[in-house]
Amino acid sequence: MNDAPEDRLFARWCQHGDPQALGALFDATALRLLKLAIHIVGDASEAEDIVQATFLTAIEQRTTVDPARPVMPWLSGVLAHKAQQHRRRASRVVDAERLAQRAVDDPSRPLERRELDGEVARAIDQVGEPLRAVLVLRLRHGMEIADIAH
Repeated sequence: MNDAPEDRLFARWCQHGDPQALGALFDATALRLLKLAIHIVGDASEAEDIVQATFLTAIEQRTTVDPARPVMPWLSGVLAHKAQQHRRRASRVVDAERLAQRAVDDPSRPLERRELDGEVARAIDQVGEPLRAVLVLRLRHGMEIADIAH
């Protein structure tokens, strides 16, 4: 085991789940990790998110990490992996035009529309005057109610 203070804190965290050790580890290493993350991703707010994700991994992997190994190389590796994931997500650009081309109408729609139009026409034919004229103007010709009333 290394003799650096952050290595001792990390070992305490891994072996005992000591939250004070984790907090002190964060205080001792976060600034260095943040500088590294900013260097990698170029954006301070994204870098902060990556540092947080790095410590989340440290929390999740507490029982599987070797506490005898130096912590900074491990945290730096986790951070680099998180930054790579960030770059991959950021490079995915949604192409709205391509998505619109893929959104093809259901081929049964025109047939359904014709069937509905036929049913509406038959129903209108069964209605007596003067209501039939109003229904024809509204449903077949799309006129507004105010225009029909005029």
